[in-house]
Amino acid sequence: MKETAPNKASCTNTRIIIPDVWDSAAFSSIFLASSFFCSQAESTPAPAPQPVGQVRKRKPLARLPLTATICKKITMNEIRVREMIDNDSEVISKAFLNQGWNKPISQYIQYLQETREGKRTVLIAEYKGEFAGYVTILWESDYAPFSTHGIPEISDFNVLKKFQRQGIGNMLMETAEQCVAKHTGIVGIGVGLMSDYGAAQILYVKRGYTPDGLGIFYKGQHLKYGEQAQVDDDLVLYFTKPLSPSAK
Repeated sequence: MKETAPNKASCTNTRIIIPDVWDSAAFSSIFLASSFFCSQAESTPAPAPQPVGQVRKRKPLARLPLTATICKKITMNEIRVREMIDNDSEVISKAFLNQGWNKPISQYIQYLQETREGKRTVLIAEYKGEFAGYVTILWESDYAPFSTHGIPEISDFNVLKKFQRQGIGNMLMETAEQCVAKHTGIVGIGVGLMSDYGAAQILYVKRGYTPDGLGIFYKGQHLKYGEQAQVDDDLVLYFTKPLSPSAK
């Protein structure tokens, strides 16, 4: 990554707005509409993605010290969202190990390094002072349709099972989106297609994400009619969401 002058953008004017009631029919309506339009385009090559909303190519963050603040610390209803610090790596790994998930410390040490290089931002959620979950912002996505158009990707989103259904996931997503809105008018995300990802699929649609229209992505390529793939964590559908100027 090319060195640039430090980017002093922050989320100091961010307001958190989390709806109390979601429309339970939203997922079905958008999914059916998406399926219809995709079926109409099945016989023709997919066009290049046209991002929704204004897109401003984000300038890369310079190698920032971990004390630099990119996103505002948010506290609401005993839930606190802040950026990752050195001591978090072991805490996160141990917390997920306790619920049977193998997430090695080395993964989070790598995240810290990418934070220093301005490649990633990691947001940590705590509930009553206890680690509850995290989400990361990958400023230059590995997914080519996003990186080509300068669309940051919300990536690796996890909430501990014992803290789910308490608004923590929504608060992490809201904070991440408002942080991205400081740099561009659109954000992307990928989600697995298995039932294990059902809660995430519903959450993203409720939050206004829609499929990018390029179809199912599997191990580096979009699947075409007649192709087969193993159903696993690498079977993904990508979504985008335009960000409101009011969130900036």
